[in-house]
Amino acid sequence: MSRSAASTGRGILPALGVPAVCLGFLGLALVLFGSAGNDDSHITYWSAYTLATKGQILSYNGVPLEQSSSLTLVLVLGLLYALTGIPLPTLGWAVSVGAGLAVVALLARRRPVAGLLAACSLPFLYWSTSGMEASLTALLLLVVAGLGERFLDAPSLRSRILVALALAGAAASRPEMPLLLVGATGALAVVELVSRSPRRRVALELVGLALGVAVLLVLIRLAFFGVPAPNPALMKSGGFEVAGGMRYLLASAKQLGWLMPAAALVGIGLLAVEIVRRRPLAGSAILAGAAGAAGIGFCLVSGGD
Repeated sequence: MSRSAASTGRGILPALGVPAVCLGFLGLALVLFGSAGNDDSHITYWSAYTLATKGQILSYNGVPLEQSSSLTLVLVLGLLYALTGIPLPTLGWAVSVGAGLAVVALLARRRPVAGLLAACSLPFLYWSTSGMEASLTALLLLVVAGLGERFLDAPSLRSRILVALALAGAAASRPEMPLLLVGATGALAVVELVSRSPRRRVALELVGLALGVAVLLVLIRLAFFGVPAPNPALMKSGGFEVAGGMRYLLASAKQLGWLMPAAALVGIGLLAVEIVRRRPLAGSAILAGAAGAAGIGFCLVSGGD
């Protein structure tokens, strides 16, 4: 085989790998679960319905109340329903599957093994067919990591606006996300400051953007609903409960398998080693690793679900 043919083959294999992983994800999701939606998804659908038809997020009794865990998903579904009239359960399923597919594709393009792990993860497959926000939140985290890295390397007005919009979408996608994003960007800033990186000023600005988004989200909720957080978070919040969080994580791992928790812990550990060695790292790697660590930590201290 000639050198040009060999190089062409090496270029074709990665290109074929992404569609293959995506098709595998879709096949497993449809065969194993099809539609895993439950009553929780319909809480979001009702909020999206009132937003599209009445211009407000209302409870069944007509009271302004943020019943859904994901303001971002409510906004997306409300807009799609207003534009298309397609039933909300169909839209919700399509958005969650589409977001899951996008996550797998993005990971497979950057790190094929990561894409394959996501495509074979039973929890991710399940929630990607649920019509809920899990896969959308994962997608927005990847977008934040990618745009955050671009902003660090080449700060501009355009990159600043894009990363701020991504932070806003991610922060509103889950009740705990504002805290996780502030923690992830803060960790990135610490790494940049300790290493005396030329990007440290931009990293601090990224922390400021995450903090600003978190504060703005609280103010919006106070203005429209009179409370600083969505109702599910207020109902479930019970303070620090590390023992309960540990039991929740162990029970989940025993039920769903140890592959993904082990992969997450190994990845975070390897990232920490590289940071300690002061190796140059991509901003997206630090952001993604810090967000993963913050998510596990939040689950621990909050008592689980």
